[in-house]
Amino acid sequence: MSEKTGMRLSWLFVTLVSLSAVLVFLGGVPAGASDDHDRVRDHRRGGDIVPLAQLLNRNELAGSRIIEAELEDEHGKLVYELELLGEDGRVYKRYFDARTGEPSADVRDD
Repeated sequence: MSEKTGMRLSWLFVTLVSLSAVLVFLGGVPAGASDDHDRVRDHRRGGDIVPLAQLLNRNELAGSRIIEAELEDEHGKLVYELELLGEDGRVYKRYFDARTGEPSADVRDD
């Protein structure tokens, strides 16, 4: 094997090890992540849900930081679950009817 070929194989090995380490440390791509995006997009295009941006402009969310936002199916009803960091530094969840954007009384706030 020539020195040039050996060097190429060494770099290939280093590259593969590096990529493997990145996938291990970052956990790879979550299973179904693209499916969730497609599902939300289809609901939005169909007019089934309000845009998340519209929901985030509600007065009662002013001053809170959004940590996480999810669209969930709770007992056949689409609900936005927002995990928020309040001005007091506490983390809490709020639920909103995804169809109307109104606070959901059917789902318990934590």
